Amino acid sequence: MSHRSFFQQRVLALLLLSVSNAGWADTPTPATQAPIHFKADHSLSRLKAGITELEGQVEISQGNSLILADKAILRSVKGKVEQIELLGQPARWEMKPDKGEAIQAQARTIRYHVRTDRIELEGQAEITQGQSHAQGEYFQLDRKTGELLGGKADGNKGRVELVLPPPEPENKTTSEKKPDAPR
Repeated sequence: MSHRSFFQQRVLALLLLSVSNAGWADTPTPATQAPIHFKADHSLSRLKAGITELEGQVEISQGNSLILADKAILRSVKGKVEQIELLGQPARWEMKPDKGEAIQAQARTIRYHVRTDRIELEGQAEITQGQSHAQGEYFQLDRKTGELLGGKADGNKGRVELVLPPPEPENKTTSEKKPDAPR
């Protein structure tokens, strides 16, 4: 086996191990058990440093999730991914849950912190699901608690815009009580 093919196999194994351990796609099983597909113009893995980079038209997909970025950086400690950073103009993430409407997120930088299960969107950040929309310079989503913090990355207050759809009108045929039929 050539040195180059050995290196390519090591890079692929590290990528697959890294992302499968990260659980970056929060979709119900079996989507998280689906194969993870990586496409990029170039990849570089520094195994001793625990860093793998994908660059140039990066596409990462698994099950119902798709990520598009100019560059992806996976940082590992002792063989486990600690952080996935996506860079782009913008970087985009889309998940189509089994039920409900698709969720799209985009920002110049998207960071997923694996241990804390926290996602940061920084730089012209937007999150959309159906008619609901949030945009601002920075958002932090804690996937454990469902808390979404918006503002500036340095913790200072920043302007955010949230758009929520109006409630759907009640269906009059189901909400009105029909008179009993004559006996």
